[in-house]
Amino acid sequence: MGLDFVELIISIEDAFDIAIEDEQASKVVTVDDCYKLILNKIGKREVRSWSDEHVWDKMNDLIVYQLGVKPEEVVSSAEFIKDLGAD
Repeated sequence: MGLDFVELIISIEDAFDIAIEDEQASKVVTVDDCYKLILNKIGKREVRSWSDEHVWDKMNDLIVYQLGVKPEEVVSSAEFIKDLGAD
C-alpha cells in the first residue's frame, strides 16, 4: 500500500468511526471493494446512523479529496492504483 492509499484509509476510518485492519485494506482493489468494506464495518453496529447512499456519497467525497481525482472518475469498478492513480 502506498502513502496515498494509506491516507485515504485513515480518512475513511475517521469519517465513519471504524477501524480497518491492514490485511483488510490490502484486499481493497476497487471503489466497490472499499464501499462494501465500509458497509460491513458500520453494519455491525447496534445503531447504524449512515444510509447506504450517504456512505457512498461520503466515500466518494473522500476519494476525490484524498486522491485529487474528478468525481466522475469514482465509479464502483474503478481500481485505486490503475484507474485513480493511488500509489
